[in-house]
Amino acid sequence: MMIVDVPPDTNEARSMLAALGVAEDALGHPIALALDRDGYALIPGFLDAAAVERYRDAYEAVIRAEGAQAGIDHHQEAGARRVGNLVNKGPVWYPLWTDPRLLAAAWHVLRRDFKLGAMSGRDPLQGHGHQDYHLDCAQRADARSPYQAFSAMILLDDFTLDNGCTRLVPGSHVLVTTPASLPDPAGSAPDEITLLAPAGTAFLFNAHLWHAGNTNRAGSIRRLVHVFYQGREVAQWLDQRKHIRPETLAAIPDAARRLLDC
Repeated sequence: MMIVDVPPDTNEARSMLAALGVAEDALGHPIALALDRDGYALIPGFLDAAAVERYRDAYEAVIRAEGAQAGIDHHQEAGARRVGNLVNKGPVWYPLWTDPRLLAAAWHVLRRDFKLGAMSGRDPLQGHGHQDYHLDCAQRADARSPYQAFSAMILLDDFTLDNGCTRLVPGSHVLVTTPASLPDPAGSAPDEITLLAPAGTAFLFNAHLWHAGNTNRAGSIRRLVHVFYQGREVAQWLDQRKHIRPETLAAIPDAARRLLDC
C-alpha cells in the first residue's frame, strides 16, 4: 500500500525495512491519508500504560545521570529539560526508533531511502516552553522538491491546554514558504489548532509542518520523545558514525545499523 509509489532505486531501503519488521500494512490507510492531507496523524495508545511508565523511568534516569549536561549532545534550552542521543542511552529506547509504525510513516512521507537523524526528549518547565512557529528541517526549494524529514513525538505525559502542548497549522507541510512569513511567528497563526492528547499517543508529522510549543502555565510535567528521520542524502542531525557507542552498535542488527547510517 505505502511502499509502491517510490523511486525504483530503493531495494536496500526495502530490505532494511523488511528486516526491521515493516509490513505492507504497517501504517494503514487512514494514517497515510491524514499525513498526506493534513501533514500529521495521531496513533492513540501507541504505548500502553506499562510502556509509558518504563519510558518515564528511563527518561528520568538520563536526567539524573547527566545532570547539568543533560541535552548537551542534542540541544540545551533555557526553561526546559532536554535529553539527547537516546539511541546511545540504553537498549530500552531501541523499540521506539525501530518501531515499524514509525518507519512505515517515515517511508510514506519521504518516499525514498532514509536514516535516523536524531532521538531526543523535551519537557518545558513552568512559565517556559513557548516557541516560535518553525519547521523541523530546511525549507524546500519549490513544491516539486522532496520532503526533507519526518518527525514523531511520543507523548510520555498528557498534553493539556495549560502544560505546554504543541500548536500546529494543518496542511502547512505543502507550503514552500516558512513560518517567518507570518506577521508574528511567535504568536498564533491562521487555522492553527492545539494538540490535546493523552500519554502514550504518537504524534506523527511531516517535518515541514508549521508547529510550535506553548508555555507550560500549569507547571505539570510534560515529557515527550522526539524521533526524527531524514532522507539518506541529508546531513544527519547527529552524526552517529562519530557518536555511536561500541556497546550500542554491538547490540543491534545490521538493518538497525543501516538505519543509523553506521
